[in-house]
Amino acid sequence: ARAREVLLRFRAIPNQIRDRRKHMRKYRMCFSGADFISWAVSSELCASRESGCELGQLLLDQNLVFRVDVAKNIFKDKNALYRCFADEAQFAKIAEDLRDKHNELMEGDHDDLIILKGLRDAAILRVLPKQALAILSESCHLLTYQKGDAIIEQGIEEEDEAMYIIVTGTVGVYVAGVAHAVTYMSAGRFFGEMSLLTGKARSATIKAEEVCRLIQVTRSSLAPLLEAMP
Repeated sequence: ARAREVLLRFRAIPNQIRDRRKHMRKYRMCFSGADFISWAVSSELCASRESGCELGQLLLDQNLVFRVDVAKNIFKDKNALYRCFADEAQFAKIAEDLRDKHNELMEGDHDDLIILKGLRDAAILRVLPKQALAILSESCHLLTYQKGDAIIEQGIEEEDEAMYIIVTGTVGVYVAGVAHAVTYMSAGRFFGEMSLLTGKARSATIKAEEVCRLIQVTRSSLAPLLEAMP
């Protein structure tokens, strides 16, 4: 009962439970062990940081909190991150709502927004200013490929070469003489840029490993924007 009361008091403090970053990763709705112990000592719930650590361990042992950055059931007086199980349910609901919104966007008639976002996220196109990307997006196409479809084929020279940005799904990279895919790429990755920039034949065959949605960027659409750059 005391552990629950302590946790309720701690959760009532503004900004103690919040999104935090550690080792370049973001952890949502959590608190640090050091912050909890500092609060417990200043609130005179315990006499020392050692006893504050024991209080934190009590929260762990009673399954009121859990550690999110590593799979260890030990409460540390450090920048170790913990989340309340009560907040975990809320976090799961937020994550579910975000997934629903993403799926709604992917399935709805929002091709223009999907294309613009995909162009902005592609590392190879970050040299282009936002205005140029907006112009480019108007001439790009959002294409759907079924599992097994060949998107580009090795050795083929196309009249208007194109690169592709993966929005959803996974593609496999195949080269002549190798029966299986040599690597796979998924959402956020792009391919075909070398042929687009150099005009050379495709160096590999790319196949859809599942239903994929891809943004097609052709040379005729991109070249004028690159040439206009200072």
